[in-house]
Amino acid sequence: LVMTGQRRSEVVGLHWREIDKDQMLWRIPADRMKNREDHSVPITPMMWEFLSSTPNQRGFIFESTREPNQPVSGFSKAVKRWKDEAKFDEWRLHDLRRTVATNMGKIGIAPHIIEAVIGHRSGTISGIARVYNRHRYEVEKLDALEKWNEHLLSVAAMEFEPFVRIRDDVCL
Repeated sequence: LVMTGQRRSEVVGLHWREIDKDQMLWRIPADRMKNREDHSVPITPMMWEFLSSTPNQRGFIFESTREPNQPVSGFSKAVKRWKDEAKFDEWRLHDLRRTVATNMGKIGIAPHIIEAVIGHRSGTISGIARVYNRHRYEVEKLDALEKWNEHLLSVAAMEFEPFVRIRDDVCL
């Protein structure tokens, strides 16, 4: 979710048949998109490293451990458990998507490219420009995601003081 800025349902439903290894693209079909339009997500080296390390190399990338050939589920329970333990009620899984978009802007990515990356239908390009501008911004989306992934790595390498202590040995 945080590497791509895509919606939970799009990431959870990710299947190897949607991965174009030759083009290094994740092609999400219209029937899995909220806006009902095909969407492509360029796969960065960081994303590929993650995808190629997943145990399931044929079906759903995030396959359920309880139901074979089905995507993973149970996010509501996991988020509730995390919020209960962290005592952090005002947070939703969808906030990761907002975090990606906001921070892409902070690192200098143009709003229309951010919208192209996350698959927004409306926004900065609208009206006549939307009708006539059919560019898919594939190169720009790849550049934006590479910059975003580099930023994530730099943040992950930082040392932070813990802000929530769940137990003596576990901090967030």
